[in-house]
Amino acid sequence: MRGQRIVAAAVLVALAGGALAGCGGEGEQADDVGTGAGTGAPAASGTASDPADPASAGTGATDATGGASTGSSPAGSPSDATSGPVAPPPVPSGGACPEVPQAAGATAETTAAGDVDGDGDLDTIVGHQAGADWRVRVELAAGGSAEHVVPGAGVGASSVVVHGGIDVDGDSSEEVVARVGSGAGTQIIGLFVLQGCDLVPVVIEEGPAEFPVGATVGGISGVQCGGGEESEPALFWYQGTSDDGLTFDVETIRYTLDGDTLTVAGVEPPGTASVGDELYTAASTFHCDDVTIA
Repeated sequence: MRGQRIVAAAVLVALAGGALAGCGGEGEQADDVGTGAGTGAPAASGTASDPADPASAGTGATDATGGASTGSSPAGSPSDATSGPVAPPPVPSGGACPEVPQAAGATAETTAAGDVDGDGDLDTIVGHQAGADWRVRVELAAGGSAEHVVPGAGVGASSVVVHGGIDVDGDSSEEVVARVGSGAGTQIIGLFVLQGCDLVPVVIEEGPAEFPVGATVGGISGVQCGGGEESEPALFWYQGTSDDGLTFDVETIRYTLDGDTLTVAGVEPPGTASVGDELYTAASTFHCDDVTIA
């Protein structure tokens, strides 16, 4: 299976020719990032070779958020739902992580907040550029920090913008949400989790879990969070395609998070969305907890 960023490149090419359905454009700050319309189903026009893997959904280039491209019908029967939430590894005794020095000359900084270590206190989430690298950084309220360099970010018009924290697995420790790429009418959204004192990307299969969010005439792609079967916490990835830009055939894959890994827990019944209706909005935006990206 190809890595998530390789697939993202394919979708960006497909999206370049599509007309953006909704408002376009993205900014350097989290407040002005809203490109594309509605809900985010990962992928734009095109066919996903493996709907269980955002990397194969035909999203944009590594630094682009692919447009929505509903993939082909999910192959194979969904696996059983994973077991309940798994608590993250504990921080070192004393309650504080070591301090990771911030690179000098950081620019294009965006900030947000989230309880990344699950101690009940809000931590500071930072996205910035240092030299040629774009980084996601967490400054913990309990002391110490963690940082992750985002490969490929910053190419072309893309940049890293942090949006806050969400609790995908219900363990009280929030995952970091950040834009890690952008393209024609879409954004690529990545997730990061604190493992011990290391900030690492959430993964699907062997690559980072990066979801295209946005809409074009030919496709929509989005992410929503909520309860799945038996109300277990879950993340839903929508992919929709259209021949006329007005109605979209939508497929939805349900994932559960265990540690730093998203696993397919099921496939929802297919649906039909029309521009502006509830399903269209859900399938072309990102909405989890208090974080909404459109």
